[in-house]
Amino acid sequence: MDCVQNLPLNTAILGAWVARMSDKHQSWVSSVISHSLDELRSSLQAGRTVQAQLLLRFIIILGNTQVLGLMSVMALLQEVLALSEGMKPSKGGDFGVFLTLASLPYISSSAYAKVADEVDSIQTKAVAYLQTRDPKWKPLLRWLKSEELPDRLEALPAALRVQSETKWSSQTIFHVPGFESSMEGRDGIPSLTPLGVTADDIRKNKIRFQVPLVSSRVLTGKLQKDGADDHMADHDRWALEDVIICTMETFGRDVEECSKQLLRIPVLHPHFEPIIVETTFSQMLRLPSPPMLPFFYSRLLEALVDKQRSIKQYVEQMFTYLFERTSDLDEDCLEILSDVFAFHLMRNNYETDWSPFTGTEVAVQSQRFIRRVFERLLRLSFHQNLLHRLPDSLHIYVPPEPVPNTALPVQNKPEFTRMQGFVRIKDPNEKRAVHYCRRLMRLQTKKEEKEGTISCDVALPVEPAPDAAMQCEEIEDNGKPEVI
Repeated sequence: MDCVQNLPLNTAILGAWVARMSDKHQSWVSSVISHSLDELRSSLQAGRTVQAQLLLRFIIILGNTQVLGLMSVMALLQEVLALSEGMKPSKGGDFGVFLTLASLPYISSSAYAKVADEVDSIQTKAVAYLQTRDPKWKPLLRWLKSEELPDRLEALPAALRVQSETKWSSQTIFHVPGFESSMEGRDGIPSLTPLGVTADDIRKNKIRFQVPLVSSRVLTGKLQKDGADDHMADHDRWALEDVIICTMETFGRDVEECSKQLLRIPVLHPHFEPIIVETTFSQMLRLPSPPMLPFFYSRLLEALVDKQRSIKQYVEQMFTYLFERTSDLDEDCLEILSDVFAFHLMRNNYETDWSPFTGTEVAVQSQRFIRRVFERLLRLSFHQNLLHRLPDSLHIYVPPEPVPNTALPVQNKPEFTRMQGFVRIKDPNEKRAVHYCRRLMRLQTKKEEKEGTISCDVALPVEPAPDAAMQCEEIEDNGKPEVI
């Protein structure tokens, strides 16, 4: 169950393996089915969308491989679809419809030939729901104000229509060959029991599901305008984006493993790499807030480039496209993009295409943006380093060099001068600084000594030898020497 819910790429393989195990271990396979249904039930009640998606796909794969009967699988999908009955989109109504439609592409072509009527019935009900759905909030989710993109739920019916025209075949969804489906399932293995979750449960648990917009087709759209006729079909594009998003969310705590999993997606298509970059940027700039911290997506892009250098050109093209449209970008997205681009510059030796920020006709929004970038870059580097690495034409956007304040009263005290000898940028003496602070704290608590006066008979050396880093210092304390 852990593999099913956390390995989006292995769903078909796990289902095929369970099908092989059913020849001699029917009781074990029956327990797997029972546990899958239990996990699906708890995921639906808790609103865990990704886990529910992967579990539904696993159960559909079991139907494709004859472990389960297709009729029982279709009945389960009808139950999930019913979770949206009488529900408003803002109250969780999109939850059941999205899960159901997002699972249909994983039905194999041979299984679809047997249950085409049932699949069409599900789509008809889903379309009826979508016709009553008025997503007034969608303009607020556009990170490019002039780009009118549908959300991922709106794009599903059109993608499924294209898939039905291809007899339910797909280039981006893997099916293990050598299996046949049946309407009744395999003998000795029980059918699926009723799900037992209703729309009232979704309402009572206050489940909210925000459907994101589809990925912006900046790079692939440009390739298509340039005359490329090998663009990916809508249903394949939707399924690939969905696998990428699920992989990011399941491996969000491990950037290295996430990048490996993304590059292992078994899709051989010339648009595979730009689609990964487009989806990553779309998730990073997702409104009202990205699922992960922006720093995760920045590190993910760098990890992808490290493992596959051909991706770098698409990352640079994406940055350039956004820089040319700073006036069209949402303000929150500009803040995120400035953080990410600052990290990108530091990792790439401050090399990029600076043309959007040079010249006499640089837009005001672009000037504001590059100032934000350099403010953040100053936190990752040194002021002189920025002046040395950046082109001279960009120095006007570099913030002034931060200098320490010299007018504070505490800086005139001898304790501050001595502390400067311990706390240095190069080779700081951390242990001695901590010991000195503890001694100052003890002296302050003693009423008989005047505040701010310290008597020291033996001075600490500024640069102690390595073997004498913790040498003792005798300090008079009420006539008694104290060793620290």
